[in-house]
Amino acid sequence: MSTGQVAGCGPDSGLSEAAPPRLGTATAALGVNEVASFPRWRQSRGRDPPMERLAADARTARSLGVTWTRSHTGAWPGVSHDRWLWEGRNLRRMDAWVRVTQEAGLHQVAMISPWPATSTREATPRFVIARPESYLAYVSAVVERYDGDGIDDMPGLKWPIDQWEIDSGPDLKNLVDAPTGKADDFATPAQVAEVVRLSARAIRSAHPEATVIGGGFHSVTTDHGHAYMKALFAEKGVLAALDVVSVQVHHEGPGLDAVERTLDRVIAAAPGMRVRVTETSVTGAPDLSGNSEVRQARLVIPTWLTCLSRGVEQVYWSTLFDSAGAGPPGSALYARMGDGGLRARPAASAFRSLAVLLGGTSTDRIEEVPFRGGRSWKVGESVVTWVDNGPVLLLESTGATRNLTP
Repeated sequence: MSTGQVAGCGPDSGLSEAAPPRLGTATAALGVNEVASFPRWRQSRGRDPPMERLAADARTARSLGVTWTRSHTGAWPGVSHDRWLWEGRNLRRMDAWVRVTQEAGLHQVAMISPWPATSTREATPRFVIARPESYLAYVSAVVERYDGDGIDDMPGLKWPIDQWEIDSGPDLKNLVDAPTGKADDFATPAQVAEVVRLSARAIRSAHPEATVIGGGFHSVTTDHGHAYMKALFAEKGVLAALDVVSVQVHHEGPGLDAVERTLDRVIAAAPGMRVRVTETSVTGAPDLSGNSEVRQARLVIPTWLTCLSRGVEQVYWSTLFDSAGAGPPGSALYARMGDGGLRARPAASAFRSLAVLLGGTSTDRIEEVPFRGGRSWKVGESVVTWVDNGPVLLLESTGATRNLTP
């Protein structure tokens, strides 16, 4: 199968190829990370990304029903402050990412950070911005280039980028010594708070209407991740600097416990704040605990419906295709084949079913309802039911029942 061609997910799939909806409908909650990405080890060898493949991957995501994607400073295009300086304030890669995703009809959340978000300790010995004026210049330059105001904009920009996330996984950077239980002094809540305040100020200065998003906490289900999140939110000015708080949810078992626990904790820690799930995943790699591609597929729709019924405004699957360092092994919607093509996992089919199910539904028409022995949600006039480890079923308004997953 050639690159970007996936059975059942092409232009004749019944999904609109028009520009995706803006925030406010359930369809706008259909995010996937790294829909156009390039392995970091190949970047380090000075090789340019295969733009035709990136464009084909982005089109595949859009034909699947994806409406939003998210750039990352730790993965291609990887535009962090340190790399921006090292490359002579060059935004060529970011331009390429914006171009291929917008041409596919995807809207963007873009990440801003002092150092690469997934390899921060490799880039700096201290999580302290030594030259704030240089960092503010970087944030302003990046936001200004994509704000669509006609001043210093990227040539060919189709619509503005007005959603900016500040770094990612702050709790994951702050390590805990297992014997003593004591956290180290790298990326402490106070240090991260200063980065949040500086970044938010520069983003709003360059684009006053922009939405500022806090970097997603990686492990809110753990004691350390939970305590770290509460400590960061307690830092002066942090919540006031943000429009949205975000978390990541990587499934830990067959049910939705990790999702529920994460949402319970972030909503309690930041009452009244808008919430997004910037990464979620479950491995499809078979193992002795029961993981499989079928189980992975059966968690896609319940994850989104649980989040949306609890007021989360966007959810992003961890990655479109398998990529080193992006989620657990085999957690992507597709497997990259030796010839460069993509093999759709059952989770990709489940995602497409989710996109069709949500249609133009508003989020206030999605609610969880009682269901003995499992979970059930009303989505408009339809009802979706699920029992742990079983297929997800749709009861349509006509009374017919059909499977949405294997």
